[in-house]
Amino acid sequence: MTIHKNIQNLMGMTGKLFLTACVMATFACNKTVVNDLPSSYPPDGNGIQGQGRKVLYLILDGAEGKQIDTLSPPNITSLLKTSVYTWIGMSGANNKDTVLPGAWASMMTGYNSDLTKVEQNFDTANLKEYPSITTRLKNIAPDIRTAGYASSKMFNQYLLKDASENKLTENDDAAVSANVIDNLKNDSARLIIGQFHSIAKAGDQFGYRFNIPEYASAVKTVDGYIGKILEALKARPNYANENWLIVVASNENGLIDKNNNGDSTSAYNDTRRNSFIIYNNPRFVAENIGRDGTPSTKGLSAYNDSTLLLTGTGSTGVNINVPDDKHVYDLRSGDSATIAFKFKYVKTGVTGSEYFMNIVGMATGFYSNGNAWSFWRNGNGFIFYISDSKGRYYNIGMNAQVNDNNWHTLSATVAWPKGSNKVHVNLYFDGLIDISDRTVQLDADMTSGKPLVIGHMPQGHSVGNYTDFYVTDFRYWKTLLPYSIITQYNCKNEIPTSSPYYQYLAADYRINEGNGATKIKDYSVNQQDGDVQDPSALAKWYTFNEVSNSVCPSPDQNFYKATPNGLDIPIQIYQWLGLIIQPDWSLEGQYWSNGYNDVQLPDNY
Repeated sequence: MTIHKNIQNLMGMTGKLFLTACVMATFACNKTVVNDLPSSYPPDGNGIQGQGRKVLYLILDGAEGKQIDTLSPPNITSLLKTSVYTWIGMSGANNKDTVLPGAWASMMTGYNSDLTKVEQNFDTANLKEYPSITTRLKNIAPDIRTAGYASSKMFNQYLLKDASENKLTENDDAAVSANVIDNLKNDSARLIIGQFHSIAKAGDQFGYRFNIPEYASAVKTVDGYIGKILEALKARPNYANENWLIVVASNENGLIDKNNNGDSTSAYNDTRRNSFIIYNNPRFVAENIGRDGTPSTKGLSAYNDSTLLLTGTGSTGVNINVPDDKHVYDLRSGDSATIAFKFKYVKTGVTGSEYFMNIVGMATGFYSNGNAWSFWRNGNGFIFYISDSKGRYYNIGMNAQVNDNNWHTLSATVAWPKGSNKVHVNLYFDGLIDISDRTVQLDADMTSGKPLVIGHMPQGHSVGNYTDFYVTDFRYWKTLLPYSIITQYNCKNEIPTSSPYYQYLAADYRINEGNGATKIKDYSVNQQDGDVQDPSALAKWYTFNEVSNSVCPSPDQNFYKATPNGLDIPIQIYQWLGLIIQPDWSLEGQYWSNGYNDVQLPDNY
């Protein structure tokens, strides 16, 4: 790493965090991540990075991240101005961590429950192979004194048993606080852990909501304990020469997901798992990770599927033909519709001069012989074509231009007020408005019943009409989706059945059947399956596994690295204490580093 890079990293010039794993890795966003974890230290075992470094780790059961953010308790909030933190973290990266013992184990070991085997209890726990922080420190660095204080019996019995000092004061957070303060006054421990349970107790009894008085009161009380603990920390005689990492983190929030309302594709929407994590040091540059809410899988999770190469030129090509026996795609005065699909152009063989190439639609001609709608390719741009049966037609050119061999989404909304011949068209590219409220005049209903064609369609025109692209996730709603929903759904490869607009979904073709398929399934209630038409035996199925900034597929494991979560805490603590993290530990978390606010750049930088 160059000096220039080091200065940038230390300063946090852009306010971004440098996310690093235990070993050199390429993260799912296709950017190389530099491993800045130390690989060796001087013979004393700790190294200069460990000198004077100590950790205060406070665990708040049931302190749901978004609720705590809303309540803004003063002592927790006071840490934020010099913290790396998130309000939308997760208790772990699999569903077993939605129970408290599993969440405890993840944030104390750095492994998910599928490895620790901790779920509802510790009866099958494999903590020998996947030890807690205190056990690992006892085994590899016995000179590091640790202290742990808990208000839950299981936490103390299984996760603090190897601490240099541990005390259980069951169901008594005030006593936990007193014990932590006493240690800060009288002990030399380098790692102090305090586990508080009263917020979870209030949440279980009354509900996990900021506006429930009992829950808010419990948060206020624990925040008061934290305030007194911070006072005791700063009152230590040698505090000015010590270097403390303060970790305040939560975990699981009861057994009911309050947001079970439509987007099951992301565990970030599961309120049971919504945690917060604060990494604080007086020198840290503040960074709120995920300040914009639930992260998207865009650029994180791989789009892993297959689809059909829609290729052809002139009268020969491959397409998907969908007979519209149920007249799904008819449009009459008083109707509205929303059309959306993903596509990817293949660069090879396509020139910018090609136009009037069908992507998706029903129009068999590009002038008056339409009585239908279609999306066409126009060079590197697009045309939305719409016409009636009386010779009136419109080619609405879009502003977007594409020739990048990446996935994108095209959408259209068509609103035809009853009793009017004025039709309002909006066009969208990657979920953003491209053409707003283009008004056209139609003098007759569009009720031809023509088949929907996805892919090559001979147009009888003199141009080459070379077709070479992929289409997935074609959807047609018989309603006008709001802009906010179009933006939300534009990149998704699945629409949850609990969506309030699912009842209007009249066609849903994923086009991922795979090699040899001749039928394309319609997942909507209409079940109008399509036929692969390939008279010249050109059909080829393409299997892909790629990360795209325009597609947000169902999350894979990388998605849960978008924000800090409980798995990351052990690796953060080991690193702060100056320990060498061995590859054979195979920790599942990752290290979050940030710039320091007191590093000065040279004048000529």
